Amino acid sequence: MKYIRLILLIVLIPSAFIYHLFALMEIYPVTLSSIMLFAAITAFLWTFYQPRRFKGK
Repeated sequence: MKYIRLILLIVLIPSAFIYHLFALMEIYPVTLSSIMLFAAITAFLWTFYQPRRFKGK
């Protein structure tokens, strides 16, 4: 889980943010970039929740 979190933090979230900035400059569709940015941040936050979810089972 630690490595997934690092990949999300170092690669996916910054690339989604840059893609979103390009979309705001009307180079790419804003809807797709918003979904990508939301999904990246949600996946990053899920990595903190997920280990507690199965603890003790």
